[in-house]
Amino acid sequence: MKRLLVFLSVAIVVLGITLFLIGNPTAVSSSNTDMKKEAKGNELVSVKTYDLAGDGIEILFSMKDPKALELKYVDKQGEIKFSGQAITLVKLKDQDHLASVLLKAEPGKQIITLMLFVPSVNKPDNQKSIGVNTLAVRTTIRDHMGGPRFVEGQIHAYEIHVLKGRAR
Repeated sequence: MKRLLVFLSVAIVVLGITLFLIGNPTAVSSSNTDMKKEAKGNELVSVKTYDLAGDGIEILFSMKDPKALELKYVDKQGEIKFSGQAITLVKLKDQDHLASVLLKAEPGKQIITLMLFVPSVNKPDNQKSIGVNTLAVRTTIRDHMGGPRFVEGQIHAYEIHVLKGRAR
């Protein structure tokens, strides 16, 4: 049930962003990140670790090993670490990904998920890290033991967090 709710939340956000990008073609980059390019004599390499912060949260996400993903989430209430199958990773357009985790589950009350948009990023191999901007969506799903039809008012509430940081 929890995985289904996370999947549905991811699907809703992905659909919304896809509709936004279709309506705003200038929001889509035309660069091809699959191609390796030469930058001032240095080969470009894709990054696998992201250190991000903004809007009261911090996120460290690593996909160095696709079979051992790691995500650390920090907010004013503390730190939560996720690894392996606790992280759902969905490939989006080109090399971008969407990582999602279940932050909190209180059956009959609320379920809170986090979706991190992981952009594809290349950096010169002689450079330690490179700047990156992205976003995360924190979804609060109001729950009721009898199901969503017993929830009065808005069932899904979304908080968008604009994040900046470094990718390495």
